[in-house]
Formats: sequence, structure tokens, C-alpha cells
Amino acid sequence: MQGACLIGSRVFREMRVAVSKINPFALTSVLRAAVCLSSVALGKGIHACSVKTLYDAEPRVCGALLDMYAKCGGIEDARLAFEMVPHDDVILWSFMISLYAQSNQNGQAFELFIKMMRSSLVPNEFSLSSILQACANMPLLDLGEQIHSNAIKIGHESELFVGNALMDLYAKCSDMESSLKIFSSLRDANEVSWNTIIVGYSQSGFGEDALTVFREMRAAPAPSTQVTYSSVLRACASTASINHVGQVHCLVEKSTFNSDTIVSNSLIDSYAKCGCIRDARKIFETQKEHGLISWNAIISGYAVHGHAAQARELFDRMNKNGIQANDITFVALLSVYGSTGLVSQGLSLFNSMKLDHGIKPSMEHYTCIVRLLGRAGRLHDALNFIGSIPSAPSAMVWGVHCLAPV
Repeated sequence: MQGACLIGSRVFREMRVAVSKINPFALTSVLRAAVCLSSVALGKGIHACSVKTLYDAEPRVCGALLDMYAKCGGIEDARLAFEMVPHDDVILWSFMISLYAQSNQNGQAFELFIKMMRSSLVPNEFSLSSILQACANMPLLDLGEQIHSNAIKIGHESELFVGNALMDLYAKCSDMESSLKIFSSLRDANEVSWNTIIVGYSQSGFGEDALTVFREMRAAPAPSTQVTYSSVLRACASTASINHVGQVHCLVEKSTFNSDTIVSNSLIDSYAKCGCIRDARKIFETQKEHGLISWNAIISGYAVHGHAAQARELFDRMNKNGIQANDITFVALLSVYGSTGLVSQGLSLFNSMKLDHGIKPSMEHYTCIVRLLGRAGRLHDALNFIGSIPSAPSAMVWGVHCLAPV
């Protein structure tokens, strides 16, 4: 692919010498080549050429320039390019709003959307779905409802992109009733629509409802994706339904996601939370590569079941493989040391976390140590430890101390 892009950029240079006038098609093609090569230098050269030939304001060229800067330079470069062209094309506005929303720069997305509205341009389905995504990122239900009303007024509510974005907004704001209402109104619901409902139920703790929607999705039929399987497995874990985990696992094995890392991580987590740590370990050992999430999933699985030795063995193996532990890894290990009464090992690990791994303790880590000392009956040491916490101890820390056995 890169070879073809290099050839394309070379042909463009030769074309510049042989032909007096470059057309927009050539400019957009070579800008795609710049993206393929991740060459912002080439992209800037094409930008200069487009300015000289007066094609920089041509919508297709401008769109390609924004895309190139976003993928090779950064959003700031894309914004500079956007500010240099006439602002009479809603597609370009939509592109910039989308960039900001996808980068979680929601304030800038809102600012641009308001400017677009004040310029008398009518939002299209892409600008509406992008600004709704920004609302969902926050999440801002009131503002999202206002944009929903605006979408109804201009007749875009039934557009698939807008409908999916509205469903996501309401789901993230824990309003599954409104999300379902939008879903029911869609004429051409796709896998994203189904996934949004499943994810919404799973994240809201309604595992049984998520599983019901998954069954309806399969009967529709709509194709299951990585998001589908990982979200359904999360729902299985929340209901501690080992039968459902097994059924979903069978479906995964028959699908193209049978070696997908994200799905296999979800299987590890689900089997562990349903009490089948051996099955979780089997999935872990069959993975081609173990990322940090994979290690944390299996270590946390052993920790939840009180298997301190196996959790520590995996932690040591993880370090030997050059995987850097994070705060989640240490919460799992400190928790299992606390539940199994391994005080000296827990205190040693806590110090190692700070000194050897460079991880600043969070309130969750402090809570683990207070629980560790409290369960061992070392209430005075626990109180002294609370006094050494740099910031004000949370209610959880004090609660753990108060519940410690006397």
C-alpha cells in the first residue's frame, strides 16, 4: 500500500513539471497518499500547491486537507486549515465538529456548532450526530435534549446516524426508556443501533435486559461485532450466569472473533466473575499475545477468589515479560493480600508500587492497606497510616477502619 502511495506522490511531482494546471482530483488523490505515508511534510507541500492554484477553497480539496492534517498533524493544524477557507459548506463544519467530539474536546465542538448555527447554516445529520456525541461524552442531557428538538424541527430525527447518536446519549445519561423509544422508531436499525442498547443496559447494571436484547438481535438477524460480544459477556458477568457465558463463548468460537483479544479478555473476566477461574486461565493461556488488560483480568480473577499465590505468580511472570503494571494491577494484589491476611507481603508490595514501579497511590490503594491492617487487628497502625495519607482520607478509608474487627 505504501509503495503505491510513494508512486502516486512521485507521479504528482512529475505531473507538476509537465502540466501547467493541476486539477482538484489530482490534489485530493495525492493528499490521500500523504495520509497513507503519514507525511505531514508532503501534505503541507500539497496545501501550498492548492493555494497557488486557487483550489484550497474547493470543497473536495478542503475536505481532503482537513483529513490530512487531522491524521498526520493534529486537530490544531486541521483547525488552522479550516479557518483559511470560506465557511459556507456544512460538510466542512461537520468534519471539524466530528474531529473535536471524537477527540473528547467537547468544548471546542460546542463552540464550532454554535458558530455554525449563527452563520445560518442548517446542520446536517453528520453535524448533529457529532455534537450529540460531544453531549454524550460529558454527558449533558439538557443540551442533548435541545439538540434532539432541533433535529426534529429540521427533519433529521429519523436519520440513522442521528438516531444512533441520540440512543447513545440517552443510554449514557441512564435514560434507557428514551433510548429504546428512539431505537423502536428507526426504520433501518443496524448493528450499531443494537449494540448501543446492549451496551447501555450492560453499563447500567441491567444484565438480563442486555441478554434479552442480544437474543432479539440474533433473531433480527443483525451481525454481532466485537462490541456486541464484549458487552454481552459483561452482562453475563454482572448476572453471574455461567450458562450464558458458555453459550456466548460457543457463539464466539464459531465467529470471526474467536481470536480477538478484546473479546477473549471479556471471556477471561466473565469466567472469573462467574466462579470458573480454571476456564478463565485456559482462555488466558490460549491467547496469542497478553496485553496489560489480559494480565489484569486474570490477576484480578485470582484475587477475587482469594488465590494470592497464583495472583503473585502471574504478576511476577508479567514483569518478566516486560509488561508494566498499572494501578489496577496493584489494587487487585493488595486486595487479595488483605483478604488472606498477608500483611508483610502487602506492605512490601505497596512500597514497591511507589518506589520500583513509579505509581502514585490512589485512595483505592490506601483503602486496601487500611483494610489489610484492620483485618489483622493492627488498628493503631491503620490509624497511623491514615494520618500519613497526603490528601484528606475518603469516607471509604474511614469506613473500612471503623468496620475492622476489634
